[in-house]
Amino acid sequence: MHSEILEAIFGRWPTFHDAEVVQVRLDRGKQATDGTEPPTMEIDVHIFEMTDEVGPRGPYVHRNHTLTTLLFKGIDQVHMDEFNQQNVLFDLEMERGPDPERPAWTVALQPPFGLGGSFTCEEIEVLQAVPFRPPDRLLET
Repeated sequence: MHSEILEAIFGRWPTFHDAEVVQVRLDRGKQATDGTEPPTMEIDVHIFEMTDEVGPRGPYVHRNHTLTTLLFKGIDQVHMDEFNQQNVLFDLEMERGPDPERPAWTVALQPPFGLGGSFTCEEIEVLQAVPFRPPDRLLET
């Protein structure tokens, strides 16, 4: 899963509360000579850490602004809606299924505004996490 990439930045697995989905990429998979490569989804998410410091304009200060790319392999049962110019998450839930013979995940994007949805997948991988400069309206909030 490569969770250590994000844990190195945040000191633990980060919360996705108030994170924003910036981009979603779906790939139907490819025919390969040794079988079929399953469908995948990549999601770029702007995540950050909220501090207890109050900024000069009043709101709490956020730090460690990071753009992370999450790869979901073997996606199925995809239901998504309301993608628009701002896709704020209340939470990104990732729960491993109970069947040890089939290590599937159930993923839910819980929005207060914008993109929401759910899907299942076989694997989850953190592809990257890079510093991110959010729009100025988010720098002190």
